[in-house]
Amino acid sequence: MAADASMAIEAYRGLGGLASLAEDWSHLAAQLARPRICHGQGWWRAYLETLEPDPDSLHFFLFRDALGPVAILPMQYRVVRWMGLPRRELAFPEHAHLPFHDMLLRPGADLPALLQGLRSSLGRGQMPDWDLMRFGPVLAESPLAGLDEEQFEIKALSPCAYFVCEPPFERMVKGFSKNFQANLKKAHNRWAKVHGARYFSTVETDEVERGFSEFLRIEAAGWKGLAGSGTAIALDPSLEAFYHRLIMEFAPNRRVRLNCLAIDGQVIAAHFCLIEGDTLYLLKMAYDEQHAHLSPGNVLLDHVLRDGVEQGGFRYLNLVADMEWHSDWLPAHYEVRRIRSFNSTPVGRLSRLKSTGKSRLKPLYHAMRAALMRADVPGPGQADGFKTRTRSG
Repeated sequence: MAADASMAIEAYRGLGGLASLAEDWSHLAAQLARPRICHGQGWWRAYLETLEPDPDSLHFFLFRDALGPVAILPMQYRVVRWMGLPRRELAFPEHAHLPFHDMLLRPGADLPALLQGLRSSLGRGQMPDWDLMRFGPVLAESPLAGLDEEQFEIKALSPCAYFVCEPPFERMVKGFSKNFQANLKKAHNRWAKVHGARYFSTVETDEVERGFSEFLRIEAAGWKGLAGSGTAIALDPSLEAFYHRLIMEFAPNRRVRLNCLAIDGQVIAAHFCLIEGDTLYLLKMAYDEQHAHLSPGNVLLDHVLRDGVEQGGFRYLNLVADMEWHSDWLPAHYEVRRIRSFNSTPVGRLSRLKSTGKSRLKPLYHAMRAALMRADVPGPGQADGFKTRTRSG
């Protein structure tokens, strides 16, 4: 499908489409100034194989010009019930274990023009119409976050905490409150007095696999287990499969790292991390609550930050979220945003009106909604015919 005389847009769907894009994907990824974990094919492969119930609902839009691939935009097509109406959406997948998203874009490419070409292509031929596009959450460094606010609705979300691991480490500690400095010192003193206590990290595949089993055990035994929130990874087979798949994808290149505290060889606290470029991503953490008096969470994070500063294995430690307990550590923050675009379809226009929240538009909004409810608006079964090409090579 051509957006203009020089640009072609093709849609590849599911695992087969992802595999077909290997060469173009590698070409674009190599040009990224700051690759993130969500820029890798392995990340998307792990998601599609384990967490996504309908892999073919995920479409990878490839933009190509005479010089080669220009961009790859992963988008999930779905029809949802919204305000009693079927709304056709193209959006990044939503899942609690996918902290942020992004696209791959050739440096210097005209993103607004690419998106306009996609919007035009989607309403033609066998491609279905759409009501809403949603990009997010994305870090503020994403090209998507820089779109024109006159053309797109851009909303700030909770930020993403991170540390810059630059020497000397003492400079970072001096910024902490006196109370937190004292508590951290006491925690280290208690830890140092425990017989057989040690900190270690590993990126070796066999050690990572063994250590991850310990991580799952610790997490399920704590407040995330059956007696608590029930959100432990080990309680959800698809989640456990996702993290095992991440190990398969990232560990062979030494890009999975486990940080651990152990007593007499028994792991009592652990971080599950991925490495991309100069950044360590702390995806999951757990500790044995029987040892809570040792402040294992703080002791472990302190060791990891010292590693980054003194050993130089990574420059940034990304916490992939912004939790209340982070505040004691005074991390820096990336801004995180959500971007939405509304089509000129009836449901698209109604969605835009609803998003404004302006009281003067409420009568118009309610009148439009009532008219649509009475009209023969295509339902999910009628709108799912998203015909795209999936090439095998």
